[in-house]
Amino acid sequence: MVNWVDRDLFLENMGHALQDQGILLIYDFWIIDKMQENDAYTNWYHEEYLKRFPKPPRNENTWKQSELPDYFHIKNQITYELFYDFSMEQFIDFMMIQSNVNTKIENGEVSEVEARNWFKNSLSPVFENRKKTLYFTGYSWYLYKSAVHRVLSSGCC
Repeated sequence: MVNWVDRDLFLENMGHALQDQGILLIYDFWIIDKMQENDAYTNWYHEEYLKRFPKPPRNENTWKQSELPDYFHIKNQITYELFYDFSMEQFIDFMMIQSNVNTKIENGEVSEVEARNWFKNSLSPVFENRKKTLYFTGYSWYLYKSAVHRVLSSGCC
């Protein structure tokens, strides 16, 4: 969700909500253009999916220590790759909740039925009536909150 919120306001609110010496864990993962042993998916992802359902604007930048309030310290930032098996129907259900698709539906550019039908027609040759392994990438960020925030917030010292 950090791609969609005002980072400074979010961290200010978390600074008030989190206890001193607490850890704020931020994580996210997303589908990428990779299917195990299937280059047709990579082509579908770039040439069909992203052209029909482009990414809506969002902030995808990795946070840097210099951009954070003094009371939050980056303890660790980990990136990883995950993989999941999907039937075509399961994958379509998953894709229907993606922001790329939801933006088009909410804007009235495509109906939910039209989107589902498009996925079914365009993915049939990719899935070949079998479960497939799809790859995701993601990250976990661990932010430590120092006691400085409490002192500064109280107006003391």
